[in-house]
Amino acid sequence: MATHNDPARATVTPSMARGIRVTPRLPEFVFDDTNLPEQWFANDVGITATWNGLGVFANVAETLFVAAGRKLLARIDDPAVADETARFMQQEAIHSAMHARMNRCLVARGLPVEAARGFMQSLVDEAERRGGSAVFMALGLAGEQAIGELAHAVLSEDAPMADAAEAPRALFLWHFYEEIEHQAALHDGWEHVYGRGPDARAMRVLGAAYAVTAIAVSMPALAWAMVPASHRDERWRGATWGPAVRQLLGDRGLLRGAARNLRALPRLGFHPFDMHDPLTMLHRAKRFVQGIPEAPVKTPHPGDAPTREAPTVGPRDVARCVGFVGWSVVRAARFMAAQ
Repeated sequence: MATHNDPARATVTPSMARGIRVTPRLPEFVFDDTNLPEQWFANDVGITATWNGLGVFANVAETLFVAAGRKLLARIDDPAVADETARFMQQEAIHSAMHARMNRCLVARGLPVEAARGFMQSLVDEAERRGGSAVFMALGLAGEQAIGELAHAVLSEDAPMADAAEAPRALFLWHFYEEIEHQAALHDGWEHVYGRGPDARAMRVLGAAYAVTAIAVSMPALAWAMVPASHRDERWRGATWGPAVRQLLGDRGLLRGAARNLRALPRLGFHPFDMHDPLTMLHRAKRFVQGIPEAPVKTPHPGDAPTREAPTVGPRDVARCVGFVGWSVVRAARFMAAQ
């Protein structure tokens, strides 16, 4: 990627080089009792609760991604990289708002969405408290890669969401399309600021450890909380969760790509496009965003010059991360016991 120090040509990000233009869009999703059945995914309690939990997760995670992008944007002085980062942030802010619309419908049905959001936000806040600003950004970086690979898995064929009701299905498919469209944006902003050296890699890996912990701890807890009161006695049955576990973690589970991506992330020269050519999927899934109007794009203010040096990861940072694992397990157990 050419930088602002290269006078021969303007910066071309990896996304731009492939002709990908990160495009914020403004859908008009509406959710109510007519288009959001109680068991809207395959008429299955466990699968629906898991995807409702994913909607709560997304609502909080997108806010995290926007905040991580804002921290990077303050250090990006290259107009092209700054513009792509700002477009990414705008997409994520809209994602959070659209999931909030669906979540309000769930609140009206008595599901503990606000308590679940508070639990999820507590994990994010604790990660930043323990790890600091650089870990917070790296956590967002790893989370973006995991969600991007989930998006590839969902959009790779029609089957994964074929049994979902149309309204929430349209929400997730639009969301996942844009996740693929901007999958490299936060990563490229990170590289512009911190480069590709060993310290930057170590910080990426540390952020991924926080991200894996947050995902592994929060998703079961959020799914548990999103089971309707009328089915609470079914939460203790293995049969309730078997279909959801197979969907996400089975032989063709939707989260297997995310695991492969996070395993590859420690490579010194890692880039999200090493995993997939995004153009193939974007061409295949274009129909999921057709007709959705584009949002006005906000031109970002130039930031300060990049530091080019990531903070060094030491034993104390690793110990804090290990402490976060234990803290998160206890926090999740207490949250589940309260539901």
